[in-house]
Amino acid sequence: MVDLNGDQQQDLLIGDEDGHLLSWLFIGKQQPADVAPPEPVMTANTLERPRIIEGQDFADLPPEPIIQVVPPQIPILPREPIYELLSQRFAGQNFGNRAVPALLDLDGDGDLDLVVGNRRGELRSFQNDPENGLDRWNLMDENFLEYGGGANAAPVFADVDSDGDKDLLVGNESGSVLFWENRGTPEFPEFFRDPRPMNGVTSGRNSIPAIYDVNQDGRADLLLGNFGGNMRLYLQEANDTGFRFRLYHRRFLDLDVGLGAVPVFADFNNDQQNELVVGSDGGQLFEFRPADATQDTPWGWKLNDGPLAKLSMPVGGVPVFADYDSDGDLDLIVGTEAGDLQFYRNKAIEEN
Repeated sequence: MVDLNGDQQQDLLIGDEDGHLLSWLFIGKQQPADVAPPEPVMTANTLERPRIIEGQDFADLPPEPIIQVVPPQIPILPREPIYELLSQRFAGQNFGNRAVPALLDLDGDGDLDLVVGNRRGELRSFQNDPENGLDRWNLMDENFLEYGGGANAAPVFADVDSDGDKDLLVGNESGSVLFWENRGTPEFPEFFRDPRPMNGVTSGRNSIPAIYDVNQDGRADLLLGNFGGNMRLYLQEANDTGFRFRLYHRRFLDLDVGLGAVPVFADFNNDQQNELVVGSDGGQLFEFRPADATQDTPWGWKLNDGPLAKLSMPVGGVPVFADYDSDGDLDLIVGTEAGDLQFYRNKAIEEN
């Protein structure tokens, strides 16, 4: 018994001797006794075979259709993350001071590859080429996309133009943001530099971008963390060349994390809503959950003393969320001031 369709009712799964998996959804209604039984029908998982009449030639029977049995998709239920530190040196190397990671499948092989920026302004890409069940990271490009955008490179992959694939944003020491549009596909990205959407966008110093539709108008907005520990909110709006970002608020959530605000949006508890996590140079994480807009939460976000707020991050910790082990929940990769990456596995699914 399992809730197959997420309606909070227990449905039924039964395996048969032919290896088929049969499913019944609970709809909460019973067939009245005075209603004639329905005609046999063919579904994706069952087949009513014709009745054999004595003396009938099997050649007279119509051919049986080929039935493709598709296992039902069992939904992953909401659950709070349980993060366990598994590696202090993810990918087995140091990436240079103030390492900022971003993950995306760059070569279409089904696993996540790695792009890392650092204080020197390097933006390097690494291909994950597993061997004998172990991850193996090979340097793909010392100067990914011929970056050249300045020190403190901070890459982020996100769907900026709402076309279903992930584009690339890179913040830097000057506070500006560089944008590459993905004109390929989600499986095989192809990035092309386009400076127009980011004209006039700045965070102050040390910009770190995050993308989310903050005002729920169907367009992805831009949240910029900065060295001063604050965040600036830019709303996306259409213009003659496609879209641009307009400054809406200089101190989003009136938050001050001290030094080095690092915003990231992610659904780390599988509740189908993105949460907002803000890192800081001091290593503290601030966790915000979606909330109804009230006098106490005018922005629609409420500070939460949850599992992430209890994690102890390294100095200069830059949190990035991705389902690295492909188990259906988001793991945590953290860039550090020292240049190493830390890996926290989310083991919530296996423990619940």
